[in-house]
Amino acid sequence: LNISANNFSAKAAEILASGLEKSSLLSFSLVATQLDSHDRTIGTEGANHFASYLKKNPSLQSFCLKQNDVTNEGLFAILDGLRFNTHLKELDLSSNPFDSHCAPALSHFLKHTTTLRLLSLNDIARLGDTGIRELAQGIASNSSLKILSLKSCSIASVGGRHLSSALSHNSSIEKLYLSGNYGWGSGATDILCRVLKANSQVRTLHLSNCGIGDEGAVYMADLLRINTTLLDVSLKQNEITDAGGIHLAGAIANNR
Repeated sequence: LNISANNFSAKAAEILASGLEKSSLLSFSLVATQLDSHDRTIGTEGANHFASYLKKNPSLQSFCLKQNDVTNEGLFAILDGLRFNTHLKELDLSSNPFDSHCAPALSHFLKHTTTLRLLSLNDIARLGDTGIRELAQGIASNSSLKILSLKSCSIASVGGRHLSSALSHNSSIEKLYLSGNYGWGSGATDILCRVLKANSQVRTLHLSNCGIGDEGAVYMADLLRINTTLLDVSLKQNEITDAGGIHLAGAIANNR
């Protein structure tokens, strides 16, 4: 069931959630495949109503609550509703006004889910290094996640180091999207590249607009000379000059 781009309110979310609870057809077929309320501002109140529904549908596989003005309180309710879910594969909570205080709950969820394949937390500007430090603990413990997207989450060098450390313990993530974290810089790039030299799982790495500069480009070049697993690397808008470009070109030429 995809209900994106409709003018739902919290009241509509309550009615919808109530209806879904009573419909065995939706619960077992349509809703069990996907429930998507993308781009509507149902808010925290609406999230609470959906949380009630989630508790009664443990077979849901994909849930998207992107850009819905859901605060930490609403997120806590959603995660509580997903506690008994044994089928969830995709969770998109992007563009909501969460902050770093939500990270421990997200980390706890990651430590205990064994089915999640995709987690998208893009444009959570107040997550920052503090939130990533907490989230990294869940990432390190998770063995099912394949795709992690943390674009534009205000992750700077310190958060980048925590995330890189988590990746050194994670052997499942194949696609990593970190673009738009301008404070990431060359220091976090150095640590990440060291980790990825010994990683044979990550195939996609996007670090566009992460402020890595020429120094970061040198670290990436060193990685590409060794790593033969990466298939898709994006380094757009990183203030890389000819000096950094030459290192990257040489590394790419020797990458097989």
